[in-house]
Amino acid sequence: MTIFLLGDSRTGTTSIHQWFLDHGIRSIHYFVREAGLTEPLHRHRKANWPSLRTFIRESGFEAFTDYPTRAFFREIVHEFPAAHFILSVRKDISTWRTSMLHGLKGNEAHIEFLTAFYVAWNEEIRALCAETGARFIEICIDDDDGQNGQKLATFVGIPVGQPLKRLHGTPSAAQP
Repeated sequence: MTIFLLGDSRTGTTSIHQWFLDHGIRSIHYFVREAGLTEPLHRHRKANWPSLRTFIRESGFEAFTDYPTRAFFREIVHEFPAAHFILSVRKDISTWRTSMLHGLKGNEAHIEFLTAFYVAWNEEIRALCAETGARFIEICIDDDDGQNGQKLATFVGIPVGQPLKRLHGTPSAAQP
């Protein structure tokens, strides 16, 4: 089984990566360097894709979380049609923006640009997965930890899932 987490930063990618590890799923998180990719990713797309594809096929990992998966979601959905695709999101744009601003630390000027990409890419991921018939779920990291854990377990085909514990919450984005 191959799993791709296509969520953006600050949507629980670290938490989901840890959930995979806790359930015996070999997972790698933010693996730009390990895959031998050149940054910035958007400027080196064409040159980076063959390296990323080879890394995914030969690395021995089952789950690939965080970047570069999101940056290459179109190629990945088409290249790995039998994979499982997960889009992690926040409960609303305001919660995501608050969390992003907490993480940007000095780069707040980019928040409007990043918000536009967050919204557009999430919609494109949903549409692409629907169009291709991909195995797809959406996980809102702000939802109940137990329900999210069970949702992930059912999706990846393991019998009992532990709660999805959030590892990096911002104070304003904490669960009620």
